[in-house]
Amino acid sequence: GELTSSVDLLDGIVLSPGPGRPDQAPLSLDIVRKAPSNLPILGVCLGHQILGHVYGANVTLAPNPIHGQVQAIRRVNGEENDEDPLWKNIPHFINVTRYHSLQVLLDHNKESPLLIPTALAENDNVVMGLRHHLLPHFGVQFHPESIGSSTWGPELLRNF
Repeated sequence: GELTSSVDLLDGIVLSPGPGRPDQAPLSLDIVRKAPSNLPILGVCLGHQILGHVYGANVTLAPNPIHGQVQAIRRVNGEENDEDPLWKNIPHFINVTRYHSLQVLLDHNKESPLLIPTALAENDNVVMGLRHHLLPHFGVQFHPESIGSSTWGPELLRNF
């Protein structure tokens, strides 16, 4: 189809924010499923949830809907995350802007062994960052493009 005929022209794919749930975005789900394995994908907000959905995680209501709030997140330490290119040169604690009412639930040992959490919200431990353990697929629940994320958001986007 249209995606597969032009995919050779792409350096990467950004799955952007939007309304609704991942199962209401069939085109985006197909993009993740059909993209070449070496093509980087960055999911932002709904895009993050789409990656979670495709790779077997549960996407559920967040403990508290958060819209337009700047809050602290912390990177998840661990050998698997030390070399994560998305977070290169970004501190372990940063402030980001959150706009979401859904969350990706990750238990590395159970629900989605393909995904690794890379960042958590300080106040409620919602997964704020994830990555595929083999593919160059990354997700952030927060909005790196938002003015409230302006200190480190642009760096994260450049890293992608």
